[in-house]
Amino acid sequence: MQDKLHMDPMQFGSTDQLIPKNLKAKVESVTGDAKITSLSQQDPKMDKEGHRKIGLLQAVSLNTLMMFGTGPFITIPFCIASSSPPGPQALIGYAIAAIACVCDSFIWAELGALFPMSGGSYVYAQNCLGNKWGRYVSFLFLWQLLVTGPMEVASGFIAIAQYMAYVTQNFTYEHHAFMAFAFCCTCTILLYRDMTDVGTTAVVLWLGMCAAIAFTLVAGFTHWNWEYFEVPEIKNTPVLIWSLGNAARFGIYDFTGYYDVNFIGKEVKDPERTIPLAGVSTCIIVCIVYFLTYLSVMAFLPWDPAEGGYVALVQGEGNAAAYIMSTFCEKMIGRNFAIFFTFVVIYCIYGSCFSLMLGFAQIPYAASKAGMFLEMFGHEHPTKGFADYSLLFMGLFSCIFCFLDLGVVIEGMMTTNIVAMFLANSLSLVYHRWQHPDFDRPYEMPLYPLPVIIQVAMFSFIFLTSDNWIISGGTPLLELGLAFLFLGSLLFLLRSKKYNEWPFDSKHVRFDNCIMLERSTTYCSIDTEESSKKETDSSPESDEIAKAKKKLKGVAGMELQESGSLSIEKTSEKKHSSSSSYELSE
Repeated sequence: MQDKLHMDPMQFGSTDQLIPKNLKAKVESVTGDAKITSLSQQDPKMDKEGHRKIGLLQAVSLNTLMMFGTGPFITIPFCIASSSPPGPQALIGYAIAAIACVCDSFIWAELGALFPMSGGSYVYAQNCLGNKWGRYVSFLFLWQLLVTGPMEVASGFIAIAQYMAYVTQNFTYEHHAFMAFAFCCTCTILLYRDMTDVGTTAVVLWLGMCAAIAFTLVAGFTHWNWEYFEVPEIKNTPVLIWSLGNAARFGIYDFTGYYDVNFIGKEVKDPERTIPLAGVSTCIIVCIVYFLTYLSVMAFLPWDPAEGGYVALVQGEGNAAAYIMSTFCEKMIGRNFAIFFTFVVIYCIYGSCFSLMLGFAQIPYAASKAGMFLEMFGHEHPTKGFADYSLLFMGLFSCIFCFLDLGVVIEGMMTTNIVAMFLANSLSLVYHRWQHPDFDRPYEMPLYPLPVIIQVAMFSFIFLTSDNWIISGGTPLLELGLAFLFLGSLLFLLRSKKYNEWPFDSKHVRFDNCIMLERSTTYCSIDTEESSKKETDSSPESDEIAKAKKKLKGVAGMELQESGSLSIEKTSEKKHSSSSSYELSE
């Protein structure tokens, strides 16, 4: 039934396409030579080259890998300080984020099982919403990734710089900015030169962060102090409720990553079962672990800045340094161990940023190769064969965002991400359910549409409570996010105009003559394919595609000739009949 949904030819590769061509044999890339294939032609159960696909355990590991690099070790002081007034009540906002993400994991699970292909959100949008609005929503997702991707990478490097401040005892803005910039540059250079150790780095990162979290849980819960959970006096309840949206944004920043396996769905074994189980289970487990991590740190360290609490770490604006785990370890054991633990945290965050930059660079590259996005991102290194322009773009803009405040970077990233990815996925699923109520769904979320309603309500609340200048007079994150999406919409229209695509495809003209209508429709389809030839010429199969198109034209021409001949014969018979009738009347 899925084959009945006609889609334009597209290509969605895995992150292995970033790896140099001469190394693909070692890592068993499943994408081959970046061939252009239809979405309906991607076989979710078989790999053309017989490579082993990832199972449930590997899928869970992949999801947790991106989630454990950053998280509570960065956000605890920001989250607790973001409520008004600051205090443990900010955990309500963190819980809102957890509930929203669990409900969101059901949406990713159903979409991933329904369309087990590589690409994620922009695959789902075009499959569910069609080649018109689906292309638009897909483009906006790819467009926002150009900012939110580098922002997420930069947030890790800024956090590294702030943890380094515990060692260097330098708490100035210049120290944080240029330290983060230096780490970001080294990461970009390493990825550009050699990416053979990505897998090893990822595994060590995952083990290191698991050990760090385990230590934190044991140490915190064995030194419990109830007085650190006392809530300060609430003087303005509406303001407190509104401020919980700020705390929830930091929660979403921690929890996101449970859907990473969706972006490489083609490489998953038994995806209809593996993707839902991996996504939902990872989200629930990580939400619980991170919530316990918050509790363990808050139970051991005071939050009140008047008592030297950790909220003061993020109240110095550019001179702040949120090295909360260093403080935790120093108070628990001593400064020497705290310095050691600081470097463990730094290594884990660096490894996460390393993997994130690699993955984020792949998505616009694969979309560009598929003709879905800007052509420049499809460029490959002339000798090593990886996506050099896309990688350099992510590295450059990550370096730029290193000069911003960490809290602004995290909140700004989530503000744009909520609309272009999370809410867009909800729209895609609801529309597909409405249009195809009897569709064969390998996985259906429980209690539909309740999880969707909860996800939309909570994510909308978090989005609307973003810092803004017009209403609250704060940092214009909401206005900048909407302006960026509007700019992406204009760019989509310009690109569609250039390639004569919707909403500028004006060749659909109504004809009264059936033969003229058939000829116009046929040649319009052929011309549309030729107009997109510029996007597919870079594929190694361009010659074969050209031959296929030539053959298609030949078949269309034969059909038109047969149709025309039939019409002429009918006209001749009609004229002969009229002539015979005239002779009989005479």
